[in-house]
Amino acid sequence: MKHSLPIALLICTIFLSTAPQAAEVGERLPELALKDANGDPQSIDATVLRIYATIDRKGGKLMEIAMQGQDQATLDAQQAVAIANISAAPGFVRRIIRSSLKGDRYATWVDESGNSDGPIKYKEDRVTVLELDQHRITAIRFVADAEQLKQELQWRPAPEPEVAATPEAAAAEAGAADQPTSKGVQ
Repeated sequence: MKHSLPIALLICTIFLSTAPQAAEVGERLPELALKDANGDPQSIDATVLRIYATIDRKGGKLMEIAMQGQDQATLDAQQAVAIANISAAPGFVRRIIRSSLKGDRYATWVDESGNSDGPIKYKEDRVTVLELDQHRITAIRFVADAEQLKQELQWRPAPEPEVAATPEAAAAEAGAADQPTSKGVQ
């Protein structure tokens, strides 16, 4: 009996050391195997700048309320994806959830296996907002208020900087600007 506590601690230590750890700010988000509501495979590529992730019904409802009156264009403008981790639900409930997502005005990628549990940090009753830059996490927020989430959905990425013209093209353009125009000349 006196050896049972050290054995239990050893088992807990082994379990905790092999459990996946959530990625933190500054770390790279690993590849995630997800599917859309139709069952087609999806993956997060380098163009994704934002992820809205939920793990429970209350978080999903919060996302649904915040997206009222909006559609896929809202997420596309942000280069964002929505992910619903439904792995804790029983099989028949997962099928019902996946089926209900097909009718949404925006795409929600589904994690039925729980492989996002490790990399994405979730909090109950909240939407996790991850900001990414080339798969690297730059910010993590947990939103519990529909109005705050609506504000998050208004965010837009900074425009790409314009590519500087070659010196020859810049000079030609500047020279053309100095030339008088024929408008108004008699």
